[in-house]
Amino acid sequence: MTRTALRLAFAGTLLAATLALPLSALAQANTSATTVTPSADAQAAQDAVNKLISQSSGAQGGLTGGNLLRDGVFGCQAGQYAMPVGTLTAIGGTYVPVNDAAVTENTGYLVYKECVLDGVVVNYRQSATADIVRQITKAVNTGNNGGPQFVTNLGNREATIYAQRGLDFLQHDTDTLNPLFKDAVLNASAQQFYAQINGAATPFSGTPGYDPNDIYGSLWNVANNPSNVPIIAYVQLNQARDSAASQAVGLDINQLEYNNGFISQQKSVQVPTADGGTRTEQEVVTPGYVISQILTQALGSGYRQLESANQVNEIISSVFSGLTDQVLSGTDGLLGIGQSQNGQPSYLDQMVTDASSQLQSSVIDSALTILNQALATEQQFYDARKATDDYLDAETTKLDDAQDACWVSIEKAVQGAAGGAGGYTVATTTEFADAEIAKDITPVKTLIDKDASLSTTTIAALTALLANINTSGSPTMQRIALGQLDALVANKALHSAYDVKTAQQNQADIQNTIGTTVDATIASWAKDGNWCDTTDQSVVSGWLAKWRQ
Repeated sequence: MTRTALRLAFAGTLLAATLALPLSALAQANTSATTVTPSADAQAAQDAVNKLISQSSGAQGGLTGGNLLRDGVFGCQAGQYAMPVGTLTAIGGTYVPVNDAAVTENTGYLVYKECVLDGVVVNYRQSATADIVRQITKAVNTGNNGGPQFVTNLGNREATIYAQRGLDFLQHDTDTLNPLFKDAVLNASAQQFYAQINGAATPFSGTPGYDPNDIYGSLWNVANNPSNVPIIAYVQLNQARDSAASQAVGLDINQLEYNNGFISQQKSVQVPTADGGTRTEQEVVTPGYVISQILTQALGSGYRQLESANQVNEIISSVFSGLTDQVLSGTDGLLGIGQSQNGQPSYLDQMVTDASSQLQSSVIDSALTILNQALATEQQFYDARKATDDYLDAETTKLDDAQDACWVSIEKAVQGAAGGAGGYTVATTTEFADAEIAKDITPVKTLIDKDASLSTTTIAALTALLANINTSGSPTMQRIALGQLDALVANKALHSAYDVKTAQQNQADIQNTIGTTVDATIASWAKDGNWCDTTDQSVVSGWLAKWRQ
């Protein structure tokens, strides 16, 4: 009996592997934010799940918030819950000589990985990259102070740069002008520049200053230092201003050529000026070339995934793979894919929603595969434990019945020994059957009852989770149920195919061992002078004497 009790005392531990999956990824398919109040069934499932976790040997704790557990429902070795009993169990026999445990288990996990996990990973990759592509594209289309990070009208851009640099020159780079007429020349140059960039012409009305009493001296002064003459200073200032503005335009064109037409990401810095003040300039923090390369990589992600697909479950959504075609053929091109059209979501939003829906469907289908088989496995485990428990009850009844039969036999034998004279009181007990039950049946039955009770709770929890995932119609409730299933798997709260095989083997062992022991015990009662051996007169006399006391 010790051997049997020990075999019943432990269950196979559940293996686990690693794969983290954000539950938030499933939420993208449900764009409206809604608050869902768990139903009575959902709450019952939650209570059952928490009870199972508290009784399990795992150390993962309760449900997680935004992520699935690494050792949970999509851990590689969760495949032991997704396949029928026997799939991961080696089968002996002359016709399958290579079907040993290592080969069978590795093959089973490989099938689970290829047929279940790979599909989930592909859909998760598609959903994650689709969302990243949307974020990158939106950032490029709005990253330049709300406008695109690339040039949409080169002429307007260069005209703006020309005007900004020219005005900046007049504000900060004119300290060499003669202070006697600086303000007049600056005002005139500013008016002329404004008229120039707006398509008009305003000539300077000032005249060279000279001393009418010293005509030759005035001419010499003009020839020797022209900048002392307002009209000449005005012309020189305009030339310097236009040169600075043209240089700014040329520098911007060179940068755009280097950056593939994309505008670098910049930050404002203050630099000193010749007049002792400061000027705001832009410092590059991310070159436009890098932005161009990032966008190119992002836009081609769907096409590359489709191009490299070598399995059916790797073929991605046509909306995602057709992104580059939409950029090229769409009326508004790159800018248009991020804009809603006729009240419909933008192409980028449709792409992310489509990918998220596929991920949600893949995850739910995979979870249902695991859940349905886990429920079937749990039912088999319960059936084995219940059958064992029923057998132990039957053996207990057999001992009680045999004990009752013994008392009938003893009472008859005592009556014969007393010669019908009476003078005694029959007083039977249950001590002989009770002793055997306490010794050989109760320890085993305690373990069996505990397993059966836990299995009943597990079946109730899995049934409720199955209903919530399969029939709730609410993505929120499905995510909650998925998180609960994930916690059960991660916390080793479910029985596996190994446990079923162990329970079935336990059942056979118990029937063999307990049955043999009970039969031997009953037989021993009625022989060798034991308490029920009515063929031994000393036993009969002993009972007569005891009952006469």
